[in-house]
Amino acid sequence: MSKLLARAAVALVSTAVGLALASWAAQRWLPLPSMMFELDEHLLVRPIPHARRVLPLAAGAGGAWIESRFNSLGFRAREPADPKRSPRVLVLGDSLVMAETSPLEQTFAVRLEEHLRTECGSEVEVVNAGVSGYGTDQECLLLESLMKPLAPDLVVLVICAHNDFGDLLRDKLFRLDNSEKLVEQHPGFAPELLEQFALARRTDARPALLKAYDRLHIGEGPRPERPGESETAPYIEWYLRGAQEEYDEFVTLRNGVFRTPFEDFYDADISIRPESPSALFKKLLMEKVLARMREDCKAAGIPFFVAVVPTSVDICPTFRIRVDPAKYPTWSPTRLTDTLAGILERIAVPHLDLTPSFRAAGPEKLYLGRGDFHWNGAGAELGAAKSAEFLRKNALWPPRK
Repeated sequence: MSKLLARAAVALVSTAVGLALASWAAQRWLPLPSMMFELDEHLLVRPIPHARRVLPLAAGAGGAWIESRFNSLGFRAREPADPKRSPRVLVLGDSLVMAETSPLEQTFAVRLEEHLRTECGSEVEVVNAGVSGYGTDQECLLLESLMKPLAPDLVVLVICAHNDFGDLLRDKLFRLDNSEKLVEQHPGFAPELLEQFALARRTDARPALLKAYDRLHIGEGPRPERPGESETAPYIEWYLRGAQEEYDEFVTLRNGVFRTPFEDFYDADISIRPESPSALFKKLLMEKVLARMREDCKAAGIPFFVAVVPTSVDICPTFRIRVDPAKYPTWSPTRLTDTLAGILERIAVPHLDLTPSFRAAGPEKLYLGRGDFHWNGAGAELGAAKSAEFLRKNALWPPRK
């Protein structure tokens, strides 16, 4: 009997150890659901420090599994040196900068660091503070919270021309008063958004093996591509209608409820109907937010530079989502980037419109393609190289001693 009990105990211990190892391996190596963001009263959402997940890309985007691991600040980057040992660049942006769809070594921030080191022949530390889903308004508030603790010598903002105008209406962090002065707001959270994050927390707490079982039997990977979808789905009609609805909710009805942190779309109203009320409002709001960031940097004595990234909708003829110029003759494929460049010129912010460089290099190879408008490693590399060249030529880097 004692031998049987001993064998049973060994079997139980072995099973427990085996399950623990299997759970650890599943959590570490498999693309399982993992909570990377949490709601935040100031920034709406923020990355969770030390969070980690593996993201499977769609087959059309290469099909690779990409690991994202956050540092103690919640950024997809190594820990900033403490104390600071070399001149520091702070890079702000959205999913283009965070770049969950690219290996870390291919991200804009890492490539910019290497190009600045090569261009200027001096050491540099580039901090990647890009956060997926962020708009320029959130990046403005994030900058203000990081200015003192990180003490950057240069601030680089990467603007995604695809959807960054619309983010200002979806986020509802700033309004304009009667004198067109920027006024900070504190949006409430929609009940369905609170439930969505509560469900994410419950799912995240499940053992990794159970999450792996769910993924195997239910599926949580990228949506499969459907042939012919680009020819049948009325994307531009949806986007024009969506832009009007967002304007009506935020401006006309003055609704202050924040609904979604990650769902956004192409700013068709600006590229097709630039004189519409929604387009005019978004352009003015963007100018005010960028001017605030400029003033923040000026007050701290820090140069401020903006890189404008064109959307694949406008420059890639084979992209799934595209505008039919016959149906929308007022559309301009450069209006989004031209508008951003015009704003930055008007408020005297050094900037680089990457559209000419992307066109010259062959834009089709710079984005993930099909229905994904994010740039790939080649796009981030070109953007970083051109940005470093601009910074050196315009004496924005290295910092003056």
